[in-house]
Amino acid sequence: MRPIELEVDGVVAPAVLFDDKAPKTCGKVWDLLPIEDRTIQVRWSGAAWRTEKNYQLQIGEVENPVTVLQAGDIIYYDDPRYNLYKIGIAYGRAAWRDFAGNLTVAHIGRITGNLEAFTKVCDRIIFDGPKTVRIRRAG
Repeated sequence: MRPIELEVDGVVAPAVLFDDKAPKTCGKVWDLLPIEDRTIQVRWSGAAWRTEKNYQLQIGEVENPVTVLQAGDIIYYDDPRYNLYKIGIAYGRAAWRDFAGNLTVAHIGRITGNLEAFTKVCDRIIFDGPKTVRIRRAG
């Protein structure tokens, strides 16, 4: 597991990438770091946001697939039908969905600390609008 940090609105949360469960996806995300982007509240999925920019990793498979998420889960979402290639974070209960139903995404990591403060700031995105997110290597 590789250590990373996520920062939203000045709140920093340590996290890890699941290299053992999603090695191709995590390796390509690691190579992209640092990332500076904006959070976009998901439309149908619940307490989660995704990056505004696309990160087309061209993995060809969904590693460590999940649909239902809990606070602190980090995912990669790849949907070429709509040109969507996003990193996402759940800050509460979520089920990754689109207008047609549940979607399978790659579960690539987990926040390991400061989750309460991080989820509190993320909970404001739906009301305050997009916030800057920084994802970087830690350690």
